[in-house]
Amino acid sequence: MLREIAAASLIILACETRPGSNRPDASDSSGGADAGPVSGGTHGDSAGASGAGAWVDTFDPSGCEHPEVVEDCEDGWCRIPPGCFIMGAPENEWGFAPEETRSKTTLTRGFLIMQTEVTQEQWTSLGLANPSRIYDSGPAAGEGDCTDRDCPVGNVNWFEAVSYANLLSEQEGLEPCYVLQECSGEIGVGYAGLLCTSFEINAPTLYECEGYRLPTDAECAFSGRIRSAVPAAFDH
Repeated sequence: MLREIAAASLIILACETRPGSNRPDASDSSGGADAGPVSGGTHGDSAGASGAGAWVDTFDPSGCEHPEVVEDCEDGWCRIPPGCFIMGAPENEWGFAPEETRSKTTLTRGFLIMQTEVTQEQWTSLGLANPSRIYDSGPAAGEGDCTDRDCPVGNVNWFEAVSYANLLSEQEGLEPCYVLQECSGEIGVGYAGLLCTSFEINAPTLYECEGYRLPTDAECAFSGRIRSAVPAAFDH
């Protein structure tokens, strides 16, 4: 989760996905909550390598200075400064996808983001059912999530993640960021958990929300790189 500094919003760390279910038994077999880790590393020829077919990096990063990398975390929250960074990945990186094409991206607001993903203990402390589990049957039999209380909560869809953010906001007397519409099911319970047909942001823009929210793709990527100017293992 994240909370912006000054014009604040709180961000839970579950890099934002689009509305829908990520449950293995509902829509896919990936498991986990929201966007999961992506392998880093590169392969093939590097920039400047000699020989036929060598990959040449033509991206121009000029005019985008990455902020000084300084770890600034306290009580489970990390302060992320505004600044410019190169979002995306080099075309010769292992697993590169077209949507990862690099671009100069500037975040104009600082924010606070949770130092870790939401744990199962944090999730259940709000009275929610724990959807994390190992599947004992079906196509995902034997697969699933770590079920220790300090492990990230798994098997959560987007609507459930933002519902958790809203509950945190309400707990602290803050105006919830998300308004979910035409919902069915229950958070963390059953075949697909909570599903809704649509949602609205309870503010003129996402960045003006008073309460907790999920990070945007850019905020998530930037937070992963704030300890380093290069892509992190979960940056995508």
